[in-house]
Amino acid sequence: MKKALILSILLFTFFACEFIKDKKESPSKQSKGFISRIHKSSYETDWYKLLGETDFDKHTLDIKDIDWEKEYKEQTNKEQYNYPIIEVLDTINYIYLSITISPDKQNNDYQFCIGLGVHLKPVDQKSGNDIGRKVKLFLTNSSNINEIIEVNSLMFNRKYEMLKDRLKTYTFLAEIDDLYQNIP
Repeated sequence: MKKALILSILLFTFFACEFIKDKKESPSKQSKGFISRIHKSSYETDWYKLLGETDFDKHTLDIKDIDWEKEYKEQTNKEQYNYPIIEVLDTINYIYLSITISPDKQNNDYQFCIGLGVHLKPVDQKSGNDIGRKVKLFLTNSSNINEIIEVNSLMFNRKYEMLKDRLKTYTFLAEIDDLYQNIP
């Protein structure tokens, strides 16, 4: 009788833990409904290339694939300041997060700039085009890519209140109407 009770408790505990573990999904498991796009320095100022559906892991790799320091130096030396931008859009909630760089004059270096935007109307799923959006821009005062990955994680987990709280710890730059055009 004791063995059966102990075995029952162990089985119950095991399945309860598995159930709880399944409820705490990783960002990559919650990544349904996200698309990304990129603006490269070689593009016209407001042009973006749609990268398609994405998840946390893929988008993180896309962010890390950009040589931010090299791009910063090249654009600054040319005095063009057409820095790369990578964005992810939650097509369910019409919220998007953009990552770019900006001069950090205090440290004679670059810093990441994060934009949190809200689409004012649904997005055309085929083209991704929609010019009706507002964006709040924040300067991170840091070139630490790990900060960006943490912010990216909040986006893919759809923890928008935590994301907004995190952005409040950075320097608010501006709120803008954002215009863009996706290119083939």
